[in-house]
Amino acid sequence: MPFSEKKQALRRQIRSRRQSIPLQDRLKAATRLTDHLTALAQSWPPQTIAGYHPMGSEIDITPAMIALEKAGHRMALPAIHDQTLQFRLIRLGDLLQDGPHTTFQPGPD
Repeated sequence: MPFSEKKQALRRQIRSRRQSIPLQDRLKAATRLTDHLTALAQSWPPQTIAGYHPMGSEIDITPAMIALEKAGHRMALPAIHDQTLQFRLIRLGDLLQDGPHTTFQPGPD
């Protein structure tokens, strides 16, 4: 089996496992992650931190990103431009644009 097919099979398996976790448990995990990252960030100097826009059953890190930005960090999200992955700075409330593969991404600077 080619690598790309193995990768897709693994993604389907992981997605299925995530979807089997009850929504309430996923929400609790997101809250714990936000609390953990916020506590860790108290000792960090202001810096740029990359995140992602969750899709489907992925853990929602949006509350963590909001807390980190409020603590003085700059946030960046991935964007694909000319088939190249870039990370673009965002601010709270910025609108995201449709990206490839049903994703959302920041617009051009």
